[in-house]
Amino acid sequence: MKISINNKTLLDGLNAVLLKGKYPSGASTKNKSISEYALLEVQQNRIEIYNADDTTGCCYSIPTNNEVLALDIGHCVLDVPKTLKYLKAFKGLVTIEVNDSNVVNFNCSGKNAVIPLTIYHPHLDMINLIKGIELPTDDTMPTFGKNKTPFECKVLVQSSLLVDATNTCDVADTGIYNLDASDDGLLISSPEGTEKVSVNVDAIQIEGDEAGVSIAGPFSNFMNSVVIIYMKDDFPILMRSPNRLLLKAPRFNPR
Repeated sequence: MKISINNKTLLDGLNAVLLKGKYPSGASTKNKSISEYALLEVQQNRIEIYNADDTTGCCYSIPTNNEVLALDIGHCVLDVPKTLKYLKAFKGLVTIEVNDSNVVNFNCSGKNAVIPLTIYHPHLDMINLIKGIELPTDDTMPTFGKNKTPFECKVLVQSSLLVDATNTCDVADTGIYNLDASDDGLLISSPEGTEKVSVNVDAIQIEGDEAGVSIAGPFSNFMNSVVIIYMKDDFPILMRSPNRLLLKAPRFNPR
């Protein structure tokens, strides 16, 4: 596997798939990431960065161009904090190569760094799950799982509005977000005991049946541009935006 890529482009992708933010922890929240490892998969026309834990999977895709070159297809697993530390020392185009010696080589304008290769991602099953999702090219709903169960609701919304809504809900400090879509619009809320904060989000379009799902952990800052949200009552939620895909399991149990 070998790529040449602008270091800022890769820094942005690796930071994004960490999904850093507030997650439920006891009676409060804890700042953390879903995982400190990322699967880097190089294809002819794009580079995809995957990360996951037991309940969340995400993909950040980088199309090839003059500053993103797929020189040799393949894949590797990176220790993200360690990779970020070395990438920040470089500027401009960085060549990253993995060979049979089980190390990752970084080269940039005479600068060189070598770090050990991580053998496997600890949540590869979730990564394979998100890789197996077939996104429709028409107006039909995607399916999920071995039984190919279709989602029942589709919401189009600007990512900036999702960020504003979740930032508002964060005053409850739960790390939990309830998303409810109906003919009345999209409602995002965070209940906390007898208290509740909610935001009516101005969706571009809502199609299909009414649906509601509760999820834990950050999601809005990962998305960009126009976001398509696929939902079904108490079912995993799937979000897609240009070059980004996010899957979250529903939260059934109270904190």
